[in-house]
Amino acid sequence: MGQNVKGLERCYPVLAGAPIDLNSSGMVGDYFNLSKYRRCLVIIACGDGTAGHDIIATLSQSKTVANGDSSDKVLNALATGRIYSQLAADYATYAALTTAWTEETQATAGEVWNDGDSGEQCGIICLEIRQEDLDVDGGFIYFKCTLTAAGAAKVGTMIYLGLDPTNAAAPVNMANPLV
Repeated sequence: MGQNVKGLERCYPVLAGAPIDLNSSGMVGDYFNLSKYRRCLVIIACGDGTAGHDIIATLSQSKTVANGDSSDKVLNALATGRIYSQLAADYATYAALTTAWTEETQATAGEVWNDGDSGEQCGIICLEIRQEDLDVDGGFIYFKCTLTAAGAAKVGTMIYLGLDPTNAAAPVNMANPLV
């Protein structure tokens, strides 16, 4: 790869949902088209909050972008080696972290991730999804991530980072994964 390759020629960051207080409502991310990118990193960013009111992320796959489509089904892609976090008690502690990432343990691949400690912490949780995780033979090319309401004040948001585009292009010509 040449030195003149721009970062945005290799990835496509997109806001999956507006930052919100997860207290009373969860966040349903937009559908991401994995036929345009070989992998996607779901980046969940959160502020500190209350112990026991953790972020719970659920993945589903779909044939269409219609929310609640009856064809939606679970996406069992979350397992050890695909879930990483950087969490700390508050932002000052987070900014002073000397370790890179914590590899989270989930022995059996599933569609739900709940670390059990994110309620009182701030930081980032990353979930990696790959094209081969989807039932492409069954017509599934989209996935979405949903965050369950935390039940206490906690600001959070999601960013989808599309990686390894199937058709790399100049940043202004990259394929939007939300359409």
